[in-house]
Amino acid sequence: MATCTLSTSTSLIILYAIVLAEASLDIVSEKTTFEVGDTIVINCTTVSHSAQSVQWFFNSNPIPEKQYTLISADLSQLVIPYSNFSNAGNYSCALLEALLREIATVQIQVGGKPHPVSSFKCFSFNAVDILCTWDDGGTTNILTTSTLMYKAFYAEPSYPGFDWTACPDSGTSVKCPDLHSYTHSCFIYGYDHHYGSRHNFTVIVENALGTAATWIHFNPEAEAVPFAPSNTKAIAESGECVAVSWDDPCGWEHPKYFDSFSLQYRLRYKSEWDAAKWGNHISQEYDKTKRVCQLEGYTNYSIQLSAGLTGQTKYWSDWSDIVVVRTLEQAPISHLEIIYEDVDNPDESSKRDVTVYWKPLGVREMKGEVLGYTITMSKEGENFKISVNASANATSQVLQGLQKYASYNIKVVTFNSAGSSPPNSLTILDLAQAPSEPLQVSAVAIDKNSILVRWKPPEYPRGSITEYKIYWRSSSSELSLDGSTQELLYEVEGLEEYVFYEFYVQAYTAVGGGGFSQAVFQYTKEGVPSGPPKHIQIMSVDKEPSSLQVTWQPPCSDDRNGIIRGYILHFCEAENMSTSVSCRVCEIRA
Repeated sequence: MATCTLSTSTSLIILYAIVLAEASLDIVSEKTTFEVGDTIVINCTTVSHSAQSVQWFFNSNPIPEKQYTLISADLSQLVIPYSNFSNAGNYSCALLEALLREIATVQIQVGGKPHPVSSFKCFSFNAVDILCTWDDGGTTNILTTSTLMYKAFYAEPSYPGFDWTACPDSGTSVKCPDLHSYTHSCFIYGYDHHYGSRHNFTVIVENALGTAATWIHFNPEAEAVPFAPSNTKAIAESGECVAVSWDDPCGWEHPKYFDSFSLQYRLRYKSEWDAAKWGNHISQEYDKTKRVCQLEGYTNYSIQLSAGLTGQTKYWSDWSDIVVVRTLEQAPISHLEIIYEDVDNPDESSKRDVTVYWKPLGVREMKGEVLGYTITMSKEGENFKISVNASANATSQVLQGLQKYASYNIKVVTFNSAGSSPPNSLTILDLAQAPSEPLQVSAVAIDKNSILVRWKPPEYPRGSITEYKIYWRSSSSELSLDGSTQELLYEVEGLEEYVFYEFYVQAYTAVGGGGFSQAVFQYTKEGVPSGPPKHIQIMSVDKEPSSLQVTWQPPCSDDRNGIIRGYILHFCEAENMSTSVSCRVCEIRA
């Protein structure tokens, strides 16, 4: 239909005259909606004017003359081959002669045929009500509508629900956020609009260029997926147990027509130390509380829940929002790493100061807030023990005035409100060194088999003398250790009679022995000779018929047991030797 438009400069009187005048232009298209790729042909016919004067416009913008053609004296034609979405809009032809400005306009739409919908699905959160949702399958650039229809899958013609039923327009009053966040959806209230069991669902998409449809099947009783449980709460009961409780999923009401519908739940958790790993699922039916144990103390645990219909293991809800709970404190189970540093005491040369250092436990090992440290010190070999407490932020403790030449055992623990860590211990070593040699060593023979050795302490003990060791040897033996003592004298026993012995004394501290003392020498006392003279000979004396000469050699040196000071000679007449007649004795000095 032709239209006429005045310029803004035309007076009202002229406008009235033009309205009453017969239209001079007519613009016609075979159709006003074209599919992408179609050729668009628009004709503009003039009345009592030459079509050569026609100008074309697209959305009020001039179209170049080369794009339209003068078909006849009264017909101008615009042809657009291979149309696309950008060719949709208002096309006008205008006759601009004398005082008249007449324009005829037609609206052209360029679009595509309907696309089947995407992401089409139906679900039920309570095994009764159904929500179907879908997205547009593609852009058509023209008005396109989608309509959901459904009917019972197994319905016979005589059964209710056999015919296709359009989506009811009642909507839903259920206040679950997930039910109201879709571009296209249809809510079917089960008690009024279907009878449970399996149904056919289709979404029909229509526009001026055609129709498209998508079908699916859905059974709310068998495929229901509840929403996630709501209002999850977790309360720490101890260092290893947490009590969890929750409410039914949003929109869940026990369906009054199906007593078999009830919920089961899954619970999962993970600690802050295993952020990427969820713990094993804990499943249970009906009850909406659960006590989770065997956890780590003073640890954040993330907890989630999922719900499903009892008896189904395939369809579970999404996991609920995460709730985080921290277990209560436990006593630390790890011990501290400790070392020490030893320095001289500035006031006393025999004392020292020791600084004990420790590395605080990590948060996981500590299992609570650090309240402080306890350092316990005991002295080896003595009934001595003291304890010192350090603050929570301390990493060292100075122990002053310890003896240089003593060993100490140090234990350090950390503690929180639940208890103390296992102790870790170290030994502060005796600072002793090897001593110098004992002084003024002397040896005195007590009898023929023993010698008493005496001495004075070393000039430089360099620690507590733990013992003295006594060594000896004779001219015919190797150096031997005889024994040890903590006294300043020692009796060497089991020696041989009248043997020249060499003695040494060595002092020891905790780290070992020092040098040998100077040697001292001593004989054991004399004993009775253990062997007779050797090579005895008796000879007559010339010219002295009443005399005999007796010769001999001293006993062997090993048999003398002292200095030979003389000999005793016993002699008798031969015929009287077997009688009781006393023999004569002669003493001979050596």
